[in-house]
Amino acid sequence: MENRRTPEDRFVEAFRAWADRPPRLDPSAAAKVVVSRLGERRRPPQQLAWALATAAAVALGVASLLMVRTASPPQASQQAGTVLANPTLAEGQVLIWLDEHTSLHMTYAAPDAAAR
Repeated sequence: MENRRTPEDRFVEAFRAWADRPPRLDPSAAAKVVVSRLGERRRPPQQLAWALATAAAVALGVASLLMVRTASPPQASQQAGTVLANPTLAEGQVLIWLDEHTSLHMTYAAPDAAAR
């Protein structure tokens, strides 16, 4: 009949046998042990310290890289707005550079000036 018991039945029986044993310490001694362990300060594991140091170094590196990239714009954008020659414009003309090689010349006049 012992072979027909399920694993759950055997576990319950073993657990009850363990629970029926008398405690190793009396309640007051057990309470003192728990209180003394609560007051102890444990040092964090070395792996945690190394992991935190590595994460801080990576974060510092990424922040530095982002600061350098945002502080100095790329060379192409600095040169795109440069005017290679200083053209002479007549009154009522505007020059807009679209890129290094493309300029847009616009002529404007007040509405009443066109009627004259």
